[in-house]
Amino acid sequence: MSFLSTVRGRLAIVIIVVAALGVGGVAVVASWQRDALEASAERWVGVRTGEFSLVIELTGSPLDTFARGYTRWDDFVAFLDGTEPEFVDERLAPGMGTFGVDRAWILDGAFSVVHAEGAPEAGETDALPVPSAALPDLLGGSEWFRHFFAASGGKVLEVRTAPIQPDADLERSTPPKGYLLVARRLNPERLEQLGLLITAEVRLV
Repeated sequence: MSFLSTVRGRLAIVIIVVAALGVGGVAVVASWQRDALEASAERWVGVRTGEFSLVIELTGSPLDTFARGYTRWDDFVAFLDGTEPEFVDERLAPGMGTFGVDRAWILDGAFSVVHAEGAPEAGETDALPVPSAALPDLLGGSEWFRHFFAASGGKVLEVRTAPIQPDADLERSTPPKGYLLVARRLNPERLEQLGLLITAEVRLV
């Protein structure tokens, strides 16, 4: 009698088949669990990244408000023309403290620095946080309001840019008379504040 025709043989085949299905099932479940965990981790990273980006925008809004608000001003245009030299000392500099601005650079229409405001900290200079050669590409197009981070003197700065234009230019569409770059340092206190807002540790690496 052949092996397959015996009851014991048939039972053995059933056991082998069931065992094979069991191993395959475990492999399928393990693969599904791994895919599910990876998808869950990706969602979590996406959510946390979105939260952090939102917090960066919210905490940086005073910097943006300062850059936008102080650059649509006839007095600022007059400063660039040389007819109101007191503008920086009487208007710009006092406002920097109110809006948490650490550094400011005023550029003319040719992207040359005409004034730097704000005391440099140890290791810093009055140099721009971006190479001068990059300014035409950064500001010379139609996108004048920029937001980025840059390393300067061993520190990281959050930077906002805006065009200097007359009061009447509500649409901010006329050719800029110059440009303003403003920055705040991402110092330990600000990093701690960001961490508290997103319930995580924030470090610069």
